[in-house]
Amino acid sequence: MFDECRYAVDSGYWPLYRYNPDLIVSGKNPFILDSKKLRKEVSSFLKREGRFINLKKAHPEIADELFHKMNTGEKFFTSVFGCLQ
Repeated sequence: MFDECRYAVDSGYWPLYRYNPDLIVSGKNPFILDSKKLRKEVSSFLKREGRFINLKKAHPEIADELFHKMNTGEKFFTSVFGCLQ
């Protein structure tokens, strides 16, 4: 279980962050991103999930498009949240 969680975080599928509203009072950013730089593509995580394995078998063209969008989306997500640190 821990390995799956670590893989999800490393791929950007599951970002780790904290929000502390008390930091606003002191003028600090209340958002803290704990995820490190991504080490894997999110599609590598999705390809291990049963629901996406079945999608790839049934509709490979849709699955490929989804994987591409997810990789693009997670890079956008991390660039946005990386700026908030």
